[in-house]
Amino acid sequence: MSRARAGELNERPPGGLRLDSYRHSASRDGDPLRAELLRGLEAGGLVSGGDPDGPGPVQLTAEGADAHAKLGQAVAALSQRLYAGIDPADLATAHRVLVEVTERANRLRARP
Repeated sequence: MSRARAGELNERPPGGLRLDSYRHSASRDGDPLRAELLRGLEAGGLVSGGDPDGPGPVQLTAEGADAHAKLGQAVAALSQRLYAGIDPADLATAHRVLVEVTERANRLRARP
């Protein structure tokens, strides 16, 4: 995968989380699980700049971008098999309902 494509993965995808935002929240929130995850990804050679207290930015390495692409292909293939034969209108309805339920749950969670 090209470095330009790897850089695109660091942009916020729809519904996704930019890698560097994750690093900032791990540092700001003092979340040890996020910090451990980032350090593990960096130790595995999948990202660089993963230390929550470091200067960043977190970026996928070439190896990380390759792993991300392979994972995306595997998920796409499985999703295709999973949803095969289901009417697209039914899938769209299910999606709208799940989005609404998720939004409601997030609003309820945000209340004191």
